[in-house]
This record gives sequence, structure tokens and C-alpha cells, in this order.
Amino acid sequence: MTAGARLLWVDPSGKELDALGDRGEYTNPALSRAGDRLAFDLNDPRSGKSDIWIRDLARGVNSRFTFGEGNNGTPIWSPDGATIVFRSDRNGLYELFEKPASGQGEEKVLLKSNDEQKFVTDWSRDGRYIAYASQNQKTGWNSWALPMFGDRKPIPIVVGAFSELLPRFSPDGRFVAYQSNESGRVEIYVQSFPVASGKWQVSSGGGSAPVWAHNGRELFYMKGNSMYAVSVHPSAPISADPPRALFTIPDRVRLATQSRGTYAISPD
Repeated sequence: MTAGARLLWVDPSGKELDALGDRGEYTNPALSRAGDRLAFDLNDPRSGKSDIWIRDLARGVNSRFTFGEGNNGTPIWSPDGATIVFRSDRNGLYELFEKPASGQGEEKVLLKSNDEQKFVTDWSRDGRYIAYASQNQKTGWNSWALPMFGDRKPIPIVVGAFSELLPRFSPDGRFVAYQSNESGRVEIYVQSFPVASGKWQVSSGGGSAPVWAHNGRELFYMKGNSMYAVSVHPSAPISADPPRALFTIPDRVRLATQSRGTYAISPD
């Protein structure tokens, strides 16, 4: 068996349409908002070190984006595609860094870590907030938003005794989807933002790694090896239709180990 994973395009039925490049230890794919570039983590099996690469989807060319010490990963794109924010443990704990998406420019610390590990999950479409998850010894994993204006003091999305992870902003910025194990198993919830005035469970029987459709009317998520979608109606309060299964990934396919997600949704 050939070692390594593949980056694949699949349609909503799970049919494989195309493979992107050679096999490798890929994780955490992130499409630019325009859908023309794909950022991802690539682990070097020789050194065990992870770095971020960017694939130009039209040209079919991969370019290395991060260099230097430490592990670098979980990239997200700014709405205009000009900046990438990612996490790195080059200073010890995982902190958030930013760098021009062109690759030309300095990698700057965006959010330092004192006693918490952090990884970034989303950037709101209006550019005002970055969503991330952090972990400390007292409260475990929690979800936060970093304002990209004013004093840039992080604000809580959901912080508590359970593991609340992978926050994702709705396209209109009025809601955040995330996963939580508060019910005893991991489910998908949607909460109003920036004021948490309401919360709704939208998955059933388990769910993880939520991603919004670009029109804001659907949420995709994983349940085991299956991909699900649920139609949402962003009124006040929000309502959702019953989840529907899209496809199941065959047992022969190994999903890559990841910290944020194994899939991304194209703009269409």
C-alpha cells in the first residue's frame, strides 16, 4: 500500500472527482474565499515536523508557506485572501501567528499563549473577528473570538466545564456553530453572536467539525465516517431541518488525524 493521504475533490454524493497532487501527510485543509487556493498542513515523515503549504488550484502547484523552527498548522484565510493566520509552537506552547498569504513577509505573533494551547478555526466574512479554541488545565477546551479592532481583547464564545471546540462563523456573522460534549456525546450547536442570547442543537445522534455553506443556509458536519448536512433557517430564533446523511467514507479510506477538520467546502 502506498503511504500517505490524498487530497480529493468529492461531490455531495461522495463521488471522487479528482485528486490534488501526490500523496502526503496532509491535514487541516482550508480553501480561500475565492476558492482558488488551498492551504493545508503537511507533515515531513523524516523530521516529524509540520508546515503549511499552499496549492494554486488553477496551476496545480504547491508552495511552502512556513519555515523555521517548531510545528506550524491549522491555516485560515482572511476574507480578502491577503493574510493567513495559523498556529505554531516555535515558542513552546501553540500561539497564533499571521503572515501575508503571498509568502513574502514576516511571521508575526497575533496572540500569545501563557498557559494555554491555541488553534485557529475561522475568520468572519466581515474581517472583524477570528475564532479559535484554547485549552487550559482548569476548564479544558473552550471557544473564543479575537476582535481585529479596538483593544483586541478576546471575548468568550462558549466557556465552561465541557469541551467546546471548532467554532465557525455563519456567513452573515450573526451565529457561531461549534461542537460540544455537554450532552454526554459530541453534538453540533449554533449560538447567536456576538451576544450569546440563544443556543440550538442542530445535530442528532452525534456530530463534529461543523462547516457552513457559503450561502449560510446549510451546515455540514461529520458523524463517524459519514458526512451530514442540515438546512438552517437563520431567523430569530434559528430553526433547523432534520439532518440528512450525504455519504459514508469507505472503510478502506483513512481519514487523516487532525486538530480542526478533514474537509473544506467549495464556494459553490
